[in-house]
Amino acid sequence: MKRFCMAAMTALCLLSTSAPVLASEWTQMRYDSAQSSVNDDETAVGVGNVGTGSIRWTRKPPARTAFLTAPIVTETAVVVGGFKTLVDGSPRSMLWSYDLGSGSLNWKRMLACTTVNGPSMALDLGLLVVVQNGCPWVADDGDLGQGVTLVDIATGKVRKTIRFDDRVDAPTIYGHTVVVDTSLDGDTVALINLQTRRRSGSVPIYEGFASTGIEQPFVVHEGEIYVAGDERWGSPVVSDDLVLSTSDLATGYPLDGGNIRGFYRCETGYLCGFDNETHERLWIKPTTNLNEPMMVGDVMYAVTRWEEMFSPNSPSAVVQGLCAYDAATGQKQWCSVFDEARFGDVRLSAFDTSGWRPIYANGVIYLGAFDVAAADNVVLAFDSSTGEPLARLHGGKYMAIANGRLVTSAPSIRVTTFGGG
Repeated sequence: MKRFCMAAMTALCLLSTSAPVLASEWTQMRYDSAQSSVNDDETAVGVGNVGTGSIRWTRKPPARTAFLTAPIVTETAVVVGGFKTLVDGSPRSMLWSYDLGSGSLNWKRMLACTTVNGPSMALDLGLLVVVQNGCPWVADDGDLGQGVTLVDIATGKVRKTIRFDDRVDAPTIYGHTVVVDTSLDGDTVALINLQTRRRSGSVPIYEGFASTGIEQPFVVHEGEIYVAGDERWGSPVVSDDLVLSTSDLATGYPLDGGNIRGFYRCETGYLCGFDNETHERLWIKPTTNLNEPMMVGDVMYAVTRWEEMFSPNSPSAVVQGLCAYDAATGQKQWCSVFDEARFGDVRLSAFDTSGWRPIYANGVIYLGAFDVAAADNVVLAFDSSTGEPLARLHGGKYMAIANGRLVTSAPSIRVTTFGGG
């Protein structure tokens, strides 16, 4: 497949498939620039010890505040964003950094704008990238401005805010370049060079396509932006060979502004698998059954319900679970059904597509769910080869697995360690 490199940053030409992540860190909402949710660097937790998980520490939001973002996990810290309601009732963006080992507060920072926009932040070159809206400057249309704020991850000090007139959503970082959607219609992608801390260009997107309309970060793979149509439900999943999408998908938008490679065509209400080179549709399945897919190698995992599975005790009942499929053919390999005997009264929330996509590390699939009886978030862990349930852990809406720890956020921060670590 032909690939492109940004003319302004030749270092991009040296990058691998997706922008690499430093070992033992989780630096974007779904781990990397391809939003793969796969951390191959995590080896401390696996099939043999995930069942030993226990809460190391928990932090609830302070008074009049809320934790809203997915966690950023470094070798020493957990950082989340949210807001604080001031005495006069107005909101302000907030950031908190906690020590990964002890949970003690490293720093907190109130920002200039009213809210952190969307659930995602990103980290590179020691700079936390935070998108805000409701900022105290007036945009061209007379509304409050928007901003991409760069914060020193070690100290919480604001290094720079780059102003925008249009709404800005969900940052992705690829090769020291921040990629953000800069309008509600999704017709322009802005690029910010983190080395110079300046805007470095933009990429036009065809009308009718928007990658971040429901506050999800762009998928950037080998220097190209994969952009889904307005009818999509969930962001595309991309590898060198395959693309999974739940809508028409325009792809091949190179970051250097070159010509696009073409379009993938699915159908509304379906999940499709495509050949990433030829764009040929390989298979199609209704999305009433499959939601929030991810790929690990040549296997697709998807949150599943309705007729894909049948409960042994009630064959006609609506059931939920996790299924594995051959990503190239769409053929089912196994399903792990969520019956109360094994899991309790849990409900999947895969249809809130800003979160809940499964994550993977070292042979284990982690899936967020909600325990109805306990009124609490949980994480269910499965053997990725067989679907065998391995553990039921405390959780939150967003997950990260790094440094031998499972970190979840929203509404609270929870850090789980394994094997007494």
